[in-house]
Formats: sequence, C-alpha cells, structure tokens
Amino acid sequence: MGGFIINNTGAGSNGLVFSGGNRVAATNDAAGSITHPFTVINQSASNVAGTGVGIIYQGDGGAQLGTLEFSKENGVDNNESYFTLSTRLADVVSEKLRVDSSGALGIATGGAIDASAIVQIDSADRGFLAPRVSDPTSAIAAPATGLMAYDTVTNRYQYYDGATWQDFGFGVGGDNLGNHTATTDLDMSNNNIVNPTMISFNGTTGAAAPTK
Repeated sequence: MGGFIINNTGAGSNGLVFSGGNRVAATNDAAGSITHPFTVINQSASNVAGTGVGIIYQGDGGAQLGTLEFSKENGVDNNESYFTLSTRLADVVSEKLRVDSSGALGIATGGAIDASAIVQIDSADRGFLAPRVSDPTSAIAAPATGLMAYDTVTNRYQYYDGATWQDFGFGVGGDNLGNHTATTDLDMSNNNIVNPTMISFNGTTGAAAPTK
C-alpha cells in the first residue's frame, strides 16, 4: 500500500515543505485535537488581494487542466477569502465558479460577484434551466415560500406564495387577465373578444357586443 505520512507532532516540524515556504501539514484546532489532517499553508508574507493557495491539475503532457484556489479577498491576512474553481476550455484555463466570503455564488462570472446578488450566473448564449416538475402542486411536499419550478403539465413557470402555487407566466394557455386596470390601449390586432359575460363602455354596462 502506497502513500505518505505527514508528521506534525514534533517540535519544529513543518510537514512537507515546498519552495517559497509553502507546506502541507497536519494542523490542530484550539482544543489541541487534530481536525485538519491535510492542510496547505501559505507562508508568503504577501497581503495582496487575490493571493493565496491552491491546487493545480495537470494532464500527462503537463498541460494545466484546472485549479482549485483559496485567495485573499481584500489583501488582509486572516480576514476574508474567496474560493474559485477553474477549468480548461479550448486550451484556456479560466474561472468557472466562485464562492466569496459572504457565501455568494458566482457561476461563469469570471470575477467578482455583484454585491447585491447571492447567486450570479453569466452567459452570452445559454439560459437558466429550472427544475422541471410534473404538477408541482402534488409533486412537491411542504414547499418553501418563493419556491419556483417549471410545470411540465401546464408548460408554465410556477411559484409558491406561501399558500398556493401561482403561475409565474402565461405559457401556452394565454393570459388570465383577472382584475387588471389597463394603463395603455388594448390592441386586439384584429382578434375577437369571445364569450364575454358583460362589457362596459365608458361606464355604461351592457350585454350586447360593441360595433366597430
């Protein structure tokens, strides 16, 4: 059985030391018990934002395939940090995922996450695909208020308002206008209003259809 052992129990032990003073070692928590048996320690004195430690993945030919990195967010040691994952596409390694110190998640942002967002997803040629559920009303037990899903029965996005599931959009079934007040002209574009119960004209209500 292969492998290696990092012994960090002796006085002055530095574990496995690399160039630049970086090392891999076992570290102890405040209580003295070993809870982090594999730790990468950055001995650099640099407090520049964006510096930190990481792991690089290389292919058999030596080409870099991706990285996992923890970096200083504002250049102050032991203050805030962010995590990034980079992958290779078309011979270019670039950031694909980021989690910042506040817990915000960025996907394909290529950099900092907007301060107003808890999740930011960027793309110029792809969209967001929500979970597709056959009738969320019956399929999802105890939904959280604000939960959203795409209903594959009605072909509409739906959200849970805390009491019932509501249509987020109009889908293929058209708009159930409900009790709305128009702020602009309603252009029927040569289509008819069919099966009305009552229509009012300038405050006058009548059952007869209007003439053109």
